[in-house]
Amino acid sequence: WLVVCIVASAPLPSHAQGNGSGLGAATAAAQQSDSNAAKALLADQRPETQAVHQIEVTTNSFTAGGPIPPKYSSYGESVSPSVTWSKMPQAKSYVVIMEDPEGHGSEPVVHWIVWGIPPTTSGLPEGLAKQGQLTEPPGALQGKTTHGSVGYYGPHPPAGDSPHHYHIEVFALD
Repeated sequence: WLVVCIVASAPLPSHAQGNGSGLGAATAAAQQSDSNAAKALLADQRPETQAVHQIEVTTNSFTAGGPIPPKYSSYGESVSPSVTWSKMPQAKSYVVIMEDPEGHGSEPVVHWIVWGIPPTTSGLPEGLAKQGQLTEPPGALQGKTTHGSVGYYGPHPPAGDSPHHYHIEVFALD
């Protein structure tokens, strides 16, 4: 089984982007209104990840539907946000993925992927090191982003693009 939930981040401030674009809440209405949203399936939208339970996911780093502070974007420091989730009793590990479906390809832009997160863990702290193997949480690994870097790569939509929607997805694996 697989459990999934999404936390939607929010728009980057227009002064940080220089083009006024940003991201909105991850709602069906927001995705339907953006023609690019339909071209790339997010990890939680693929048939192999469908589940019957949901995990409650939160972050203290920004508010869903509000601006992403420059600290968490590539316009600023590109610091990974804190992410917390409700534990699933039978989980053997967790995976966290942050994706942007409005990238300029047929696949979402991956901004962050962390896997091998122990089942006793219910969150990731802000500011994880940009390295493959993490010491905290023990055993967790970070993969390469679409940009080729290991660890978190903050949002940085191209100037002139329509709003981008960033999705933080947490999967519980058995």
